Amino acid sequence: MIHLELYAQFGTNIKKAEFNGGHNDYNATNYKDGVIFCSNRKNQILISYIDHQTSEPLSKFYFSKKNNSNFSKPIVLDQIFSGNYQYGAFCFTDNDSTIYFTRSDKNDTSKTYLSIYISKKIPSGWSSPKPFVYN
Repeated sequence: MIHLELYAQFGTNIKKAEFNGGHNDYNATNYKDGVIFCSNRKNQILISYIDHQTSEPLSKFYFSKKNNSNFSKPIVLDQIFSGNYQYGAFCFTDNDSTIYFTRSDKNDTSKTYLSIYISKKIPSGWSSPKPFVYN
């Protein structure tokens, strides 16, 4: 679990998670032996996709494994989620075998819009995202 101490209104203290490095990190969710979250941190790969409105890297899904009371350096969850798209809020099915998430797309007029996608856990990682039937 993510270690958060909340002490604001009811004596709760909030601590910054170690994997948060000053980027736009959000939607942190416990997953197996770590945490998955969205972030616009710059990736250490040759191709870097940029949001042309903000000049910041596009958000991707990252995973950080928990080791005792610390977290490992975050890595991209899976290369299937690292294209030229802005990834956003997500959730998993109860058994963590399916992820539902938002992703930016462009239509024929180059207008950007959000769609919901589904990807299933497979032995080699995650399946290619498929659009939700009611998009």
